[in-house]
Amino acid sequence: MSLKSVTNLDGVLSNVDTSYVLSISGELQRCHENQIKWRTRFIMENGILNDLKFPLPSNKFFQCVREQLVFYEELLKCGINYTRADIERQILELKIKKLGNTTMEKLQKKLLEVDIIEKSMWIINIKRDAKERVREIKSWQILKDKIIKENPKLDINNQENSERESWLARWNSELKVPKELANPQLIKDCLANLQTYEGNQNG
Repeated sequence: MSLKSVTNLDGVLSNVDTSYVLSISGELQRCHENQIKWRTRFIMENGILNDLKFPLPSNKFFQCVREQLVFYEELLKCGINYTRADIERQILELKIKKLGNTTMEKLQKKLLEVDIIEKSMWIINIKRDAKERVREIKSWQILKDKIIKENPKLDINNQENSERESWLARWNSELKVPKELANPQLIKDCLANLQTYEGNQNG
């Protein structure tokens, strides 16, 4: 769908600005279609799964699972939203066919055509988002496979089995951050968590 076909640029921009935007519409379309909307694999592996918050392979693996499932659930929503938008677009088209040719009805047709354009743009964005969500799902799977390959004995079916070791490692790791750089509340929480754990063990 071209920029000119979905927008009345002449109504909101000067002729100079309209001409400029139209002149780079191909590049804008390319950016829209190829944009990484969420996170790159580099950020996933080094920013999200950083060694401070996720010091153990088990930490990292189950964070991958959580992240992947969020995008899977959002992908399912994309499918629902696409189906709804496509049906709504078809209903708008039927409404246009039922209208006559009086002056009022012609204006109503134009408004419905605008609604169809808006719905079509929404569908394009849904498709782009769905593609991006699949990209991120794939990337999290690659990271999961890498962790499993490097840690073949990792129990991937029961997160509970690694929780104690994982969280103790994380809290102790966070306590090692230099005090001048650390968040005081984070340090307080880590100490409280460790003291609670020790109290439960002694109890």
